[in-house]
Amino acid sequence: MSSKRVTTPSRLPRGASANAQRIANYSDETYVPIGIASVMASGSNPPSPHATSAADGHNHVSFGVEDQTSREESKQRHVTVLPPDQLKPKPTGSKRQIPKAFDISKTFQKCKDEHAQHMDVSRSQLTTLPASIRELTCLHELYLYQNKLAQLPNELGQLTELRTLGLSENSLTALPDTLANLTKLRVLDLRHNKLSDIPPVVYKMTSLQTLYLRFNRIRQVDDEVGRLTSLTMLSLRENRVVSLPPAIGRLTNLVGLDVSYNHLKSIPVDIGNCSLLQSLDLQHNELTSLPSSLGGLACLSRLGLRYNQLESLPSTLAYCTQIIEFNIEGNTVQQLPEGLLSSLVNLQSVTLARNKFDAFPIGGPMQFRSVTSLSMELNQVKNIPYGIFSRAECLTKLNMSINQLTSLPLDIRTWTKIVELNLGTNQVSVRPIKTSI
Repeated sequence: MSSKRVTTPSRLPRGASANAQRIANYSDETYVPIGIASVMASGSNPPSPHATSAADGHNHVSFGVEDQTSREESKQRHVTVLPPDQLKPKPTGSKRQIPKAFDISKTFQKCKDEHAQHMDVSRSQLTTLPASIRELTCLHELYLYQNKLAQLPNELGQLTELRTLGLSENSLTALPDTLANLTKLRVLDLRHNKLSDIPPVVYKMTSLQTLYLRFNRIRQVDDEVGRLTSLTMLSLRENRVVSLPPAIGRLTNLVGLDVSYNHLKSIPVDIGNCSLLQSLDLQHNELTSLPSSLGGLACLSRLGLRYNQLESLPSTLAYCTQIIEFNIEGNTVQQLPEGLLSSLVNLQSVTLARNKFDAFPIGGPMQFRSVTSLSMELNQVKNIPYGIFSRAECLTKLNMSINQLTSLPLDIRTWTKIVELNLGTNQVSVRPIKTSI
């Protein structure tokens, strides 16, 4: 199994496809077969992963040799008893059995005989796939998670009915060109492999709607990415990408784009053409500025900017009125564009921590009217303006720790909705004083 970072499951934007949601149910930390995860999400009792099920009218074949043997072993108990006429204890119970090798050929034959449309052979210690996979022409979904595959056979390209192909947590460095024949493929999951580039064949898979490339070694995204115009979700999280091509702007159906944890120094202006974007994750990069074209993303509800090198933000962000979470933690911003937060009428969470603010953002009390949580921890703020929270009817959490506060405003008694107030590591005097906004 490839090495992992401690991560949290990805959050998908609204409108993500059903298959994208099912893939996302697979945690990077705990394995859950996708077919079972989708049933669990529906509230039904999941079928055994080692049995054939026809719960949705189609045949499913799922196997996992490790799960089966560990379950059998856990049921076995070795107890010693001492009969009256014996001096040495006599063990009872069956001896530990050595698990049999997983026969993938038999699994494929079973899948072929039953015309199965779904097959999950994850965690089966597979190092290769036999050429006989070409005979599974009825498959719509194939999951090969957490195996030891270093390459895939050309015959995989003959499964022309495939809609979903899950290959996460293997050792793949390339893909066969024959995958271009999978003209019905909608979801391709290549997370946690050893790809140093996006395989050229991926750019030919123009039917793709969801493409996961998280946690590889990818350094470059070619202009050819502009051919994948059907994409609604693209994740390049945790790679080594230094730039995005202007062609990213051709992906006008994108709903979610995650390029966090890379080495991006800039974002192309063309990103503004992706007008359907709801979730844009840019955190943990090396960005020093943002294009004003971000203001064209009118559907944006989530914008991740924390831990970059931003000194300022474009005023055009005020047009992104659907933003719910505004987080610029870990940058070098000194002041926000005037009235920016006031324009974000759906704002609920504001995190300005670990920047260079020496005062509150300019915009008056209206900028916090819908905010439930505000953090300005680790800045250089000297005072909290009188009346700044007079319209903050939803504010319950306020973190002003590690600033340069020496006093509190007189209207602190009106902050009755706040249940979590952190003023630690300041030099606040006991007596509040009045300061203007």
